[in-house]
Amino acid sequence: MNFDSAYSHHHGVEIWKSLDLFEWATDIFVAPRVKIEAQATRRIRDHLKNELEKDGWAFDVSVDA
Repeated sequence: MNFDSAYSHHHGVEIWKSLDLFEWATDIFVAPRVKIEAQATRRIRDHLKNELEKDGWAFDVSVDA
């Protein structure tokens, strides 16, 4: 899987670049071992989740009312 392009919704690309985070965000999508093919959705999601977790993102968080 390779990163091809980004759509800058509400100038998001410029904001990420100003925070020096754009390369970090796009590098997550460079994964030669993850093939883009039929039935690959689960592998792609798992790859993205694993990469984000390595950088401290939390998933499955419960919020108390």
